[in-house]
Amino acid sequence: MGNVKWSTRDEEKFLLNNVGGYEAAQAKPKPTSKLEKPPLAKFLDDFFLRWYLQFPDYSNGRNMTSKEANKKRIKQWFNNHTGARSKLKSKQQRVAKIHTSGKPPRDPFAHILLNGGAPRPKQKLQPKQAFAQMLEENGTPLKSDILGEWEVRTTAVPELKTMKGAYLSYYTRRIGELYEESTQEVKNQVQVFREEEHKKNKASSTPPPFLLAHEESLPDEEKTLLLQIRIAQRALENMQYACSAFASTINRLTNASVYINVVGPEPARGGALSVTSVSAGIRISDDKDFYQAYPELTQRVGVGDRA
Repeated sequence: MGNVKWSTRDEEKFLLNNVGGYEAAQAKPKPTSKLEKPPLAKFLDDFFLRWYLQFPDYSNGRNMTSKEANKKRIKQWFNNHTGARSKLKSKQQRVAKIHTSGKPPRDPFAHILLNGGAPRPKQKLQPKQAFAQMLEENGTPLKSDILGEWEVRTTAVPELKTMKGAYLSYYTRRIGELYEESTQEVKNQVQVFREEEHKKNKASSTPPPFLLAHEESLPDEEKTLLLQIRIAQRALENMQYACSAFASTINRLTNASVYINVVGPEPARGGALSVTSVSAGIRISDDKDFYQAYPELTQRVGVGDRA
């Protein structure tokens, strides 16, 4: 019914009970004769007769508006609660998924723990982008040449200097023109450059494998043990990042105070306990964060990170 409650529960129930009749009248074909009323108009005439008989004090018992204004409001209510709009509202809301490169992981928190803040792989450069980058890396002053052309152009047409995005548009167009004018040999070099850059980006954003190449041939029991140790170590190394992100997000979305404390043996330190302590948010009464409010706990678990 919206934020403004203009109807009583009984009035709302009466409206809902007539939704089917309204939709049925909408579905009926319009009469061929102009003298005959459309089915929807007939339905509304009958509806308003029954409405005012049942609710002489309409508009939530206040009767503070004209009948014509009330009729308009009721028609709007039917428009909002029938047909396609009603079906869209009744659909279950989409649940946001955490996407990484490719398919979303089944366990998003485990994905963060094992990948940390590794950047997502960049998309492959477009041919024109790769052309410009390749020439710049080879020492060809492409950008400065185009900038020189632009300065000549703006001297002739000063208005271009104040036009938003004018230089970027000119630069992009000139790169495209120069790429199209280049030889097939240069275009082949651009394609090779694109592939090499894409491989570099993928390599820099992909965490190292848990098992080295020569370890793949180890017996299954040894491989399983190595995997357990290295997965635990990588998770602990990324724990601070993951917990800080988790705590900060909860605090930002809910304004709730969050405290996370993780204690466990770290393989790289011979099983010595690793402590990760993260706090986000403040106590409303005195603006103290968790560590300021409970200093004795900080001393017990070690100095934490304030997210």
